[in-house]
This record gives sequence, structure tokens and C-alpha cells, in this order.
Amino acid sequence: MNIGRPKQGVAYNKPTGKLIGFHARKGAAEPIRLARTSLREQTEKTAMSQAVQNYIDTHSKSQLIGFVLTFLLGPLGLFYSSWVAALILCVIAFSTAFTIFIPVICWLLSILVGFFAVNKHNEKVKAAAQLGIPE
Repeated sequence: MNIGRPKQGVAYNKPTGKLIGFHARKGAAEPIRLARTSLREQTEKTAMSQAVQNYIDTHSKSQLIGFVLTFLLGPLGLFYSSWVAALILCVIAFSTAFTIFIPVICWLLSILVGFFAVNKHNEKVKAAAQLGIPE
């Protein structure tokens, strides 16, 4: 009779209050952790995820601001999202200002490009935050 003994393959660690199991194969002595993570580990994870979220919130760009700027200012408002695309569209729009058609196309194109540029920037910020690499 096994009175007061744990089941075979399972042990209880009194100081930490965790259940520890052992591999089923013969001769394996590596413990397997069965219990939940400790409060300290959970606190560290929460603090890390909060730091990541703070980084994302701080460095992300607003889709609404990007849309309003490109809607009101056209290619000039695109400097908020992507300075390269803004420069290209401004040169095209100003060099073809004598025609009304091409600057209007540049204006509408800047709204579309602004949306995708802000989205791409925010994805880069999320990836950098999760890897722990500053942008």
C-alpha cells in the first residue's frame, strides 16, 4: 500500500507548490512542469507585454490623420505617411500642373498610397516591438 506517497511519475514540490511529473520512459529523470507559471513569471510577462504595447502605441501612425491630411492637402499630406511617395507625387503633380487631369489623379492616388503607407509603417512597428528591436 502506498499511503502518503504520490502516484508513480508525479511528485509534489512543497516549497513552490508545483506538481512535477517525470518522463514515462525508463531511466528518464528530467522533471516536467505540470503546474501554472508562478506569479513572478506572470508579472514579468504582463510587464513585457505592456512595454511592447506602449512602444506600439507610441510609434504607430493614425490612419485617420493620414486620411485627413491627404484628403485636404493631396500629395503634400502624404509626407505624414511616406516622404518618398510624397516627393514623387508632388513632382509629378507640380510638373503637370498645366493639365488639370494628372494633378487630380495624383491627389486621389495620394489618398490611396497614404492608407497603405500608414498600414505598412504600423506593421513594421508591431514587428519591431515584438522582436525588441527599436525602429
